[in-house]
Order: sequence, then C-alpha cells, then structure tokens
Amino acid sequence: MNKINSKRCYCEKNYPILFKIKWSRSGLVNDIARIIKQGLFNDYYKLFYNAPIRGKVKSRKIFEDDHLGTVGKGPISNKGDGPISLTEKRLAIAIWNYEKLTLPCEHGFIRLPDYEFPLRATGYDKAIGEVDLLGLTDCGVLSVIELKYMKDNDPGDSPLFALVEALRYSAIIEANLDYIKTAMDRKRADNEVKGRWDGEIKFDKPRIMLIANRRWWEYWDDRNTNKKGKWKDLFFDLLVDIREELSIKTECYTIYDFSEKDIKWEGVHENKPVLLSDPDLQPWK
Repeated sequence: MNKINSKRCYCEKNYPILFKIKWSRSGLVNDIARIIKQGLFNDYYKLFYNAPIRGKVKSRKIFEDDHLGTVGKGPISNKGDGPISLTEKRLAIAIWNYEKLTLPCEHGFIRLPDYEFPLRATGYDKAIGEVDLLGLTDCGVLSVIELKYMKDNDPGDSPLFALVEALRYSAIIEANLDYIKTAMDRKRADNEVKGRWDGEIKFDKPRIMLIANRRWWEYWDDRNTNKKGKWKDLFFDLLVDIREELSIKTECYTIYDFSEKDIKWEGVHENKPVLLSDPDLQPWK
C-alpha cells in the first residue's frame, strides 16, 4: 500500500476507537468506562482531516440516482403465506418513504433527503459504511440518523457501537459539507416536487440521532449494570463530553415497534415499503 493510502486506511490501527471492531454486548458498562475520551476526540479530528472527499471524484455523486425508495429491482419474494419479513434496512427505506419525521414536544420536524447515504470516495474506503438515514431539521441542522431495529431476541449492535459509528459518519460529513450543500441546492432546483429537498443547511456541525424501536432500547435498559454504575449514566455523560468538545449534539429516540403488518408494499413491482402509521418519535431517557 502506498504512503497516501496507508494514511487514509480506515481501520482500527489508525483509529483505535472510531473503527474499533469488537464491542462487548454483555460488558457495555466497562466498554464505556474504558473509553479514553481524548483518544475518541483525536480520532474524530484525524478522520475529519483525512476524510474521503466524495465531491472531488467525478464518478461519484453525493446523492445516488438509484435511491428510489425501493428494495431491489423486482418483486420482493416471500416464503410462505405471511407478510414479507421486516429488516432494519427495509424499515429505514420505509421511514424514508414517509419523507419526514415529526419531532416530539413541538420541536418541529426533520426531512429525510437520503437513505444509505454513501460516504466513500474510492475503493479504499469500503470500511467506512453508509449512513442509515440523512436528515435535515427545519432549523437547518444536518442529521446523521443511526437506526437500530430489534425484531426477535437478537439486539445487534450496542448503543455505544451505534454512537461511535455515527461519530465516524459525522466527521466525514463535516469534511464534505460544502459539497453536500451544493448537491442539495441542485436537487432542490431540479425537483418540481420540493418536499424532501426543501430547507437549507445553516450549521457547520451535523448532529446525531440514535433512533431505535422500543424493544431494542428496553433490551439494553434491562442489562449492563455493575459496580461501576449504570451504563445509561455513563453513556449520557459521554454524550455531554462529546457536545462540549466536538460541538456535536446527540439525541436518542424510540419509535414504534413496527412489524411486518405495519408495512405496505407499493409500486409496479410491489417493492417499495411504506409505513402505515407515523413512527411516533419519542425521547429516550
């Protein structure tokens, strides 16, 4: 690997916290307590300065043209007579098709410009991942939305993993903000039906929204308390420190425990998932 690519290698060796591979499910309290916060902040600054700049690559678009709110290119197959299985990815697309989320307590709403928002600029950037949902509040704050969905008994990633992943995305989005603003302006000018593209990015810092169904939050609420304290207390302390150091606000929300019966499939190929009801966004505390 040449010198440039070695510098830009997005891996745990170069970013010990932001790209940490293994996080414990049973030891969430210990994981949070062991985080060296200055190390986390240093990872963020380093990633910001070495972020892939997608807007400089002519073959890459900030917003992909094939993001049409559908799953695949043909009919969604289903084994058996029951409804089509709901996954985290399908739920994200169904929420995106809802176009915007109402924030609780009369705090306005958030538009959803994109899902699976791409961040990589070259093939070397595969480890970075994609943003589940990209949001824009009516106040002009770009939002990195990390969605978690627990269906059965497997919670998947922990809240700490979700936070670190969202911080990784935030650093790259902050570095690409001018290109994202320009791309949104073009989308707004090109689309007769504004809706999704209305609004203007007014702030330089994105914010993080961790959104998960109630079952996922309850799973973690019932676990991970030891002599060091409750993980939730440590977690919220970490969020405060992140806001003070990086000027990035993190908000945690619950949504309704959607199931397959809460989704309808539209479109010519019946591969466009649409929510039958509002996600019922509520603060998680």
